[in-house]
Amino acid sequence: MRHLLLFLLFLTILAGCNSDLEEKCEVIPDTKNVILDLKFESLEDSLPAITSKQHLVDFFSRHTTLRDFVFNRKAYPNDSVFINELYARFSNPHIDTLLLETKKVYGDGSYLREEFKNAFTTLKYYYPDFQIPKVQTVITGLESDLFVSDSLIIVGLDYY
Repeated sequence: MRHLLLFLLFLTILAGCNSDLEEKCEVIPDTKNVILDLKFESLEDSLPAITSKQHLVDFFSRHTTLRDFVFNRKAYPNDSVFINELYARFSNPHIDTLLLETKKVYGDGSYLREEFKNAFTTLKYYYPDFQIPKVQTVITGLESDLFVSDSLIIVGLDYY
């Protein structure tokens, strides 16, 4: 009797293992009616193109979040030390190698832009009041990888 029960249990398990049946749990929402205004800014060429310390100061005056949070301005004793350190980093000839290697992975950034667009479209579908943050990509010289707020996402591509 015991062997018969084991045999029936074995047959039941085998019957459940049908390779032709594929369980699908994925739900893909119909997002074609979702209107999305994604602001995507590629800054990875900007910092290696800095030609003077004043140019760097002007850049950081326009991009204060990048200055304060990604490059951690508060970690430096004063503005002069901060600018001198970053100018030395971005005028180093090896930063071009880092930029080229990053471009090998991300190309023109269209794939990354499309991934953000898909993610935000799905979020907007489920949460219609969701405000799409601006996305910026940058080369940080391995300073920081990611900054996220409700209005801005900064991705340090050289980390990924």
